[in-house]
Amino acid sequence: MRNEHLPRVIAWETTRRCALRCKHCRGSARDEDYRGELSTAECLKVIDSIAAFAKPILILTGGEPMVREDIYALARRATDVGMRVVMAPCGHLITPETAQKLKDAGVMAISISIDGATPEAHDAFRGVPGAYARTIEGLQHAIAAGIPFQVNTTVTRDNVEDLPAIHDLAVSLGASKFDVFFLVPTGRGSALRDLALSPTESEDALKWVLEKSRTSPMSVKLTCAPHSVRIWEHMGEDAPAAMPRGGGHPGGHPGEVPGGHGGGRPAMSPATGCMAGDGFVFISHTGILQPCGFLDVPSGDLRSVDFDFQRAYRESAVFASLWDTSGYEGKCGACEFVHSCGGCRARAYAKTGDYLKAEPGCSYVPEVLRRQSAASSHHSPSGAHNQTMTDQNHNAWMTAVQRDIPLERRPFAVIGARFDMTEDAVITKIKTLFDEGKARRIGGVFDVRGVGYRSALCAATVPDAELERTAALLTPEAGMTHCYQRGWPEALGRELSEAPPAGIPNLWFTLSAQGDAFDVKIAAIRETLSPAPFFVMPAVRHFKIDVVFDVGGSERSSEVSTPAAVEHSDAPPAVFSESDRALIRAMQGLIPLTPAPYDEIAVTLGLDPDAVLDRLRAWKAAGILRRVGIILRHRKLGFSANGMCVWRAMPDSIENAGKTLATFRDVTHCYEREVI
Repeated sequence: MRNEHLPRVIAWETTRRCALRCKHCRGSARDEDYRGELSTAECLKVIDSIAAFAKPILILTGGEPMVREDIYALARRATDVGMRVVMAPCGHLITPETAQKLKDAGVMAISISIDGATPEAHDAFRGVPGAYARTIEGLQHAIAAGIPFQVNTTVTRDNVEDLPAIHDLAVSLGASKFDVFFLVPTGRGSALRDLALSPTESEDALKWVLEKSRTSPMSVKLTCAPHSVRIWEHMGEDAPAAMPRGGGHPGGHPGEVPGGHGGGRPAMSPATGCMAGDGFVFISHTGILQPCGFLDVPSGDLRSVDFDFQRAYRESAVFASLWDTSGYEGKCGACEFVHSCGGCRARAYAKTGDYLKAEPGCSYVPEVLRRQSAASSHHSPSGAHNQTMTDQNHNAWMTAVQRDIPLERRPFAVIGARFDMTEDAVITKIKTLFDEGKARRIGGVFDVRGVGYRSALCAATVPDAELERTAALLTPEAGMTHCYQRGWPEALGRELSEAPPAGIPNLWFTLSAQGDAFDVKIAAIRETLSPAPFFVMPAVRHFKIDVVFDVGGSERSSEVSTPAAVEHSDAPPAVFSESDRALIRAMQGLIPLTPAPYDEIAVTLGLDPDAVLDRLRAWKAAGILRRVGIILRHRKLGFSANGMCVWRAMPDSIENAGKTLATFRDVTHCYEREVI
């Protein structure tokens, strides 16, 4: 094995148990025991096996690693066999006594996460009141014991403007490093996709962090933002050379041992390429290897090879595919920065289900693609820019305009920059979709509960002879968005030994209405259907909502996600002014296909354009506005059929079943609903 592929940093999820409910948690950790976690004896085997192969920095992480009573013994063993041991606790279990035990066990540094400039902001992100106060208290005990520490911050739209204040707070606390990483929407963080910075917003935030690294009294690092390598290089000739992939530290953890404060500019670049599998390894609480904690792709099982770490690592096809960048696809594969940046493999996987695809959070167009575009334009008979797309690029474009019309003053210009198209060409291409009948609407998609509505899936068992008449009575009802005849499929019936169940519902519809009006409408529908059995099934929690079609007909370009179940909140909905409601109505129609559509909406409503964009961005960050995009007519695209599947699952298996179903690309909606 080549030396550059030896593991230099290993992050070990010693347990998944944690009392916090952090919004971004990749493991969706809960405060309960997890089955199958490695025992003390097994953990000692892991440590000895790693040490026989390499001497990496070992990060003891979680969950909350300090809930393991044997964590001090594990740290001591790793220290004794020659590894540099650091830890990533939440800070709540650090007391004067436990801090000294960490010190005595050889723990050389810890990382503490602070995600808000105020206690209230931090507690909201961490999901537990008082989290900030307990973290700072634990940190003070660590300082008293002489343990160096770094501060980690996860950047989202909620706190990006607070980065300067969080940086200054870290300085005031005495941190030796400020580790800034960008949200990867995995685990519980899948519910925060709308809070992830756009490529343009990421570029601005990265430039601020990189500039701050020149003058900060702390070492400033970036994680989960490998395209910072390219930005750093473009910032000027006086910038140090960007670190190659595999250098630096893992996201959110102390991958380097802090060694006190450094003044002025760091000796090494703060920009680090994607470390997934290249110098970095993640070990799960059950002994499964992964390229990184955010890339939930099993890449070796230590138990299956009798805890031979070297064997599991060397024989992994996943690690091998990451070492060979020639297999990277899309613009990452064509990019001149592929060897130093590599693109975030976890973000690519979360977006497409394929970790070798292009990094979706990067707006850069590689030089070779720009040259190809220029050559096409030069040889065009008219001399105009050639807007012809390959099938692959067309599919990517179709996915992009369904998923995200950016909340920018010139949104179609932003899309054009991503696909090397002019603004006019983007608008023309969208208009063609409408002309061909493939597009139904372009506008906002709002969360029903977020705008003060209640909704439910409803079903009734109606005699076949009465089905059309009954549907005709119901469909004029305002708030009914779908109404279908569904039943027992003939093909399914032929395969079963028993006849279809008696009384199976055959008329299905969805109903939405504001507040108490929902109950009034349900009562009226129940009376209309009487005496037919009528069932109302509101959602308890959802696992996936994602209606985006892949026009290529191969793999559906949806976000492949396994988020934690999101329970519906009983909190009151947001309060909207009359201008808010007017804006919501305008966004639910057709937004103008002009260079500045949001400006036109603002002028029509008598509002300030900047205020309109700010309001829409705030709604998106809060989950009220799910997305702005094109709604396509799936049958016009060749999707000739769809189906609804229902299972009655045991209560303790619902979450696992929902998360599994959510990973299938062609599943667009996945809910737990009340049992009928």
